[in-house]
Amino acid sequence: MDVSPNTFPPSARPASESIPDHILHTTVKTTGGDYVKLYTSIGTNWRALGHALGLQQHILDSIDEEHRSVGRKAEVVLSTSHNRLGRSFTYGLLVPQLEALGLTAAIECIVNSASNFPNPAPTPVPFFQASVMHPIVRSATVPRDLEGVPVPIVGNVRAGLRKRIGTHWRHVGTLLGVPPYELDAIDHNQRDGENKAEVMLNLCASGLEDQFTVGYLLNTLRNADMNDVADWLIAAMRTNK
Repeated sequence: MDVSPNTFPPSARPASESIPDHILHTTVKTTGGDYVKLYTSIGTNWRALGHALGLQQHILDSIDEEHRSVGRKAEVVLSTSHNRLGRSFTYGLLVPQLEALGLTAAIECIVNSASNFPNPAPTPVPFFQASVMHPIVRSATVPRDLEGVPVPIVGNVRAGLRKRIGTHWRHVGTLLGVPPYELDAIDHNQRDGENKAEVMLNLCASGLEDQFTVGYLLNTLRNADMNDVADWLIAAMRTNK
């Protein structure tokens, strides 16, 4: 069976679980030799990865027009995602997308560069502190089957969610416990409300981890009087199951 340089048959794929947690929580590096190997291994799959990372079609078309080599296009996809998501563009976000596309050579680049990542601190400080989190009143209108489902990080539901949160991103972020200095940084670094909402949601996913569920977000939206967005999210989750 013929196998392209960037992919392997499923039985030969390296398990992403072999990547240490402290690497998965590290922001993707966009400099150095390991970065060159990473985007080179992505190669012709740059557009598919861009779609998976939530880049809009016109951005991908612009990348295609402005750059000749597939390696450069892949590099711009990664750097654009890094600029859009900031420190929430972690290997934990990137690796599942690489794995879904069968880009095991790219995953191996990350695994092989493990020695270049600093070891985690013995007692890491939680990103979200209880002192900044606002109490969320549980809503009786949250469906039980969605309570423990993780908030989608890519795809149509995520795109619709960030669009509908839009200019309300700071209010929602405050209720979700994002520290004020992080909200100020988002406001400074991102231009429009949709991008700000995206980065805020990614920070929540990093900070709240398993607690950042659809049920928790629905309760937050209800508390923010964004019932239309909450109703849409329920319907979208059901449609995309």
